[in-house]
Amino acid sequence: MPRPLLALALSAALFTTPTLADEDRPQHFDAIEPKSLQEALTYFSVYSEALEELLEKEALTHADMTRIHEMSYTLENALGKMRDELAATADALEAVHLASERVDEETVRSQGAAFLKAAKQFSE
Repeated sequence: MPRPLLALALSAALFTTPTLADEDRPQHFDAIEPKSLQEALTYFSVYSEALEELLEKEALTHADMTRIHEMSYTLENALGKMRDELAATADALEAVHLASERVDEETVRSQGAAFLKAAKQFSE
């Protein structure tokens, strides 16, 4: 998935819109829960491509709609993991920012290393 689309998806994941009440929603499906950022990025890419293929069809069948509903759970989990990882990365950068203002070299180095490690995962 191109990085601009990934950035858009990540920013969209920061906001949630309420939908139907739980009792009004259809059956829930088990979803894959990514254990790492790399897994989340992989699931996000694979399931987004599968969704795109289905949406290219002229008409969606009931089975297609069920598949889309099922895939949405894994996509939501992937976005949640990405959101959490991005928040942790932002926290590390903020720590670097504040420590640099205080000329706190130890924190700049430790939090800078944490930030760079996380940032590399997003840019690979």
